[in-house]
Order: sequence, then structure tokens, then C-alpha cells
Amino acid sequence: MPNRMKSAVIAVAVGVLGASGQSYAGQTITEITVANGQKRYQKVVTQIVYQKVCLDQFLQGEVVTADASPFDTGESGESVSARLGDGEPTVNALPGGPCLEWTIESRTAVVAATLHETRQDAENGVRYFAATPDNDTAYKGCGIAAAQKFLAFYGVHKTQEEIKRVIPSYPFGSQIAVLPADLRNGVEHFLRQAGLGGEIRMRNWLDAMSARSAIGLGLHVRAAPTIVLVNNGSHYVVAFGWRGGEKYYNGPYDVMSNHVAESHSTLDTQFYAGGIWGAFGAIFSQAYGYTPGTLISVY
Repeated sequence: MPNRMKSAVIAVAVGVLGASGQSYAGQTITEITVANGQKRYQKVVTQIVYQKVCLDQFLQGEVVTADASPFDTGESGESVSARLGDGEPTVNALPGGPCLEWTIESRTAVVAATLHETRQDAENGVRYFAATPDNDTAYKGCGIAAAQKFLAFYGVHKTQEEIKRVIPSYPFGSQIAVLPADLRNGVEHFLRQAGLGGEIRMRNWLDAMSARSAIGLGLHVRAAPTIVLVNNGSHYVVAFGWRGGEKYYNGPYDVMSNHVAESHSTLDTQFYAGGIWGAFGAIFSQAYGYTPGTLISVY
């Protein structure tokens, strides 16, 4: 968050050079100051990514990541092999015929961005876990739990009952529903109460790839967790990490689901026939943010 939240890079770990002169993955750990001077940590992992380029055909081969093994450019000119960390070569044949001049291009790519409770957790890759006050884990709605975990990251610690007094909830069979607009407004209320600035936005992405890209981008660029409406509109989780390997829309993601820290291979933000969406959709539509691809985060 701007204004009251400050961040500083406190540790940079860059891998040593391999025998071939190529570098291993590196990582940057950034300290984030939240409410009451508390600290949180963001870890961004980078890796050297290589791409095969045929200069005379102006064609690019597939992108491959090499741990440190050297490239074998071969002698035929028809393909190039990249020896990966597991020793297995990847060979590309070009549609335009033999290539007369090959080159290898490299760049540094971000492959993971994760948030952590402590610096030690960041260094060791431990998933974010928001401790619950006084073992407050009874089910009172996944939206209420999501608000609690989201707020805790910013140093605002509230019980579920305190949150329920601000964010309305609606029993729905065995579940308890919370409307996205109410969730956004409630989160903003508690953050403002704690003296934190920044804009709390609720955004709706109709295609799942765009929604997941927004989650990964937020973790990387803004060091911000995101509340995500998933499971056919029936559940909220909070995304605290992305380990997708260059593409923000790839998983896995580190999430808190109710009061449990989990790893999800993907996050399905779409709505299908039936489920809570079928019953709530006609009443609580866009006016309340109850649409596919609903995300809530700090900008």
C-alpha cells in the first residue's frame, strides 16, 4: 500500500556461476512494513531462460530453462539441442528448412513470487500462514475467514465475530455466503481504521487466464495478496503466492482456504450451471460483484 506501507530490499541471493559460465536461479527478499510496524516479506525468484533463434529465418525456437548445463548447438544446422538440468535434450526442427546461422539468446525471467510471515519463512520457501487469534477456526463463512487472513497480512488482527459485525453474511444451506462488494467494503473499513492507505479494488475478469494473470502480477509487482472467488462462486480463498514459472496464469498458487494453508494447482474463477451462482446470480449480480473472475486486492 502506498503512503503508510514501506518496503525495502533486504536480501539478494544470486546463484554462483556454473562451469559453463551460466548463472543459477536467484532470489530477492523484500521487507514490507505493515500496520503497527509489523513486517512481512516478499520473495521473487528469477531464472536464466534461454531461447534458440535462427538468424537467417528470423524464427525462434521454444523457450527452455537451463539449470546450468551448457547448450549443444550441434553441427547439422537443422536443429539445436538444449541440455536441461535433467540431462534430457530438447530438439526443435524448423519448418523453413535447415538453419544456416543459429544463436542462443538469454534473459532473466521471474518464475515465482510469494509472500511470507517471516524472513526465515521466505528464505526457506514456507507458505504464508496467518495465525488465527485464540484458535478462532469455527466455520463462520469462507468470506469472513478470507477477510481475516487478508487483513492479518497487513498487520490487522481481528476475530471472525469482529469481522461479522462489519461484513454481512447470509446462511445458505450448510454454507454461509458473503457478497464480494460487502467483503471489499469491510476489508477497506478495517484497513482504514488501522491507518493504512491504498486503494482496495474489486475487479471482475470474465476469462480465467486474465484473472489468474492478475493474481500473479499482484504478488510480483505490488507484493499484494488477493481474495479470489472460486469453485463455481461458492468459495473464497486468499492467494499469497505464485510459483508458475514465467507465466502468471500458471499454478501452483499458495492460498489460505478458510484457516488452512494449501497449494492449489490452479484457481478456477469461472461460474458454471448450478451451485450458489445459480441461486444467487439473478439477485446478486454485477452490482454486488458476484460475477466470474471476482478478485479483491490492494492497489
